Amino acid sequence: MTDSATAWRRCVPLAAFLLALNMSFPSDSNAGFWADAGDVQLRHDIQRLADAGIISGPVATWPISWADIRRDLSAHKGAADGPLAIVATGILERAERETAPQTIKTRGFASVSAGPRFLNSFAAAPREGVEAGVALEQVSAIPYRLRASWINGDDGKLADTQARIDGSYVELPFADGWAVSAESLDRWWGPGWEGSLILSNNARPVPALVLQRYNSAPFETKWLSWIGPWRFLFFNGRLEHTRDYSDAMLAGMRFDFRPAQSLEIGFSRAMQWGGEGRPSDMETFGKMLMGRDNRGSDGITRANEPGNQLAGIDARWASPVGNLPYAVYAQAIGEDECDHLPCGYTGLGGVEFWGAMPSGGSWRAHMEYADTAVDFYKSPKYNDAYENGIYTSGYRHYNRSLGHPMDNDGTMMSMGFLMAGTEGRAWSLLVRYAKLNRDGGGPNGVSDVARRMTAIEFGNITRFGWGTISLKAGIRELEPVQSGDKKISAQMSLGLEREFQVNTDK
Repeated sequence: MTDSATAWRRCVPLAAFLLALNMSFPSDSNAGFWADAGDVQLRHDIQRLADAGIISGPVATWPISWADIRRDLSAHKGAADGPLAIVATGILERAERETAPQTIKTRGFASVSAGPRFLNSFAAAPREGVEAGVALEQVSAIPYRLRASWINGDDGKLADTQARIDGSYVELPFADGWAVSAESLDRWWGPGWEGSLILSNNARPVPALVLQRYNSAPFETKWLSWIGPWRFLFFNGRLEHTRDYSDAMLAGMRFDFRPAQSLEIGFSRAMQWGGEGRPSDMETFGKMLMGRDNRGSDGITRANEPGNQLAGIDARWASPVGNLPYAVYAQAIGEDECDHLPCGYTGLGGVEFWGAMPSGGSWRAHMEYADTAVDFYKSPKYNDAYENGIYTSGYRHYNRSLGHPMDNDGTMMSMGFLMAGTEGRAWSLLVRYAKLNRDGGGPNGVSDVARRMTAIEFGNITRFGWGTISLKAGIRELEPVQSGDKKISAQMSLGLEREFQVNTDK
């Protein structure tokens, strides 16, 4: 039986223990749940409020703190007018529900997919053929979510049944705005809508211990107050057992801040280290943290090399010229280290536009380009990004890239459109053209040969008082560059979530 299945069997007694423990402590209403990566309509609304100055904290790091969102909206209550006021009121009401103390939420969910999504994006989509499960969550002294699911078919191959606890966490606030947690949550680092070069929700979440700041209030000292609202997190997690060095670890850190209402900047770093047969003591981790991990320096050899690292920067700038509702964004992630700084960059950039509709709804359009070949802007180096001479399974989790969904050596141009109604409905349209694994060699979790891909996808999300129904449908054409043998396939997924609430106030 898998580790996830064993953990699933323990969910019921653990839930009972956490419930009893929570009821014995006073409530901390500032320790809120996280808004998960994958809700594209929520991200659209939060970004609109951030661009209007109603939400002041960083919004390019997901999951995002409901408590932080609630704090900002409460402080700026009444600041919005017109359609934006309706959005602000709706998000504040949802934040208050999500952070309501002593309320136990139980969610049942199920999804079925014919041909699961080939390349993921921020918008959540099933990774497998069939999934069903339940989630139990509560905000109190020790906020938690226990999410147990049953999977039939990994990546659409209906030959395996698994139990998982992806999407679960237990959090312990220990200071004003800080918490430590054990969690297995999807993450998204950066302003892109179709990919993140360093950490995205393309692969299954990595179970990890996390230290993070969920309150983004600025520094009070005049020496640092210019940074503006900021967040920081550090995690150390364990990758899958079935890789070259079983149970290798993934550590990551991100510092995200808004020095101006229109500008958000993020610094990210990810490190693979340890694993069976590799050094995993604190001295090794310290060398890696300080950037002393290149062979040939400080007596470092292949045998004691600390690990594999990626690091870089991303930024989003709203209306840099003029006062129209648009923004430009970019991300650059270095695959190597030169003189203690990232080098060997992959790149992503885009532009987005948004506005209100006469009906009271809103829309957002974006165009995004990404290149996952190292040194893409001058002389591209293939079979380098997301690869390492020691960790031959690469920067992947269960063979899916932890960074951009194309994996290495790809280019992708995307055009997306989202239309959000006022009654909990959203429609989306996405068109993508990609060149995958351009040199046709080396490990690649998406394509073993060079291929061209053209895809179009339609999505709909409808929210009711009792839950949510989501639908995605699309057509994809794959053409190997060498043979020219085109293959057209359709994909469709249907998801359902039902929510119940139990108030435990005495």
